[in-house]
Amino acid sequence: MARNYRHIQEYETEILKLKEQGFTHKEVGEKLGFTQIQVKKFIERYHKKERKIAEGKGLKRNGRPPKDDKYTQSDI
Repeated sequence: MARNYRHIQEYETEILKLKEQGFTHKEVGEKLGFTQIQVKKFIERYHKKERKIAEGKGLKRNGRPPKDDKYTQSDI
């Protein structure tokens, strides 16, 4: 039987609301169908992103930059 995949970022608001209400990572995971580790890592990534935004740092895109990127063209 195929596994039903759900992206954890689709549940961002629900996770944050449950954490504000005082639920543990395990309890949040059980309610939404994720593991304790998935919830913990999601919250860590969320707070890291929020810290970068608060510091004024831009969020870096993953992967190789496109060929028409202005930074790669000026380096040539």
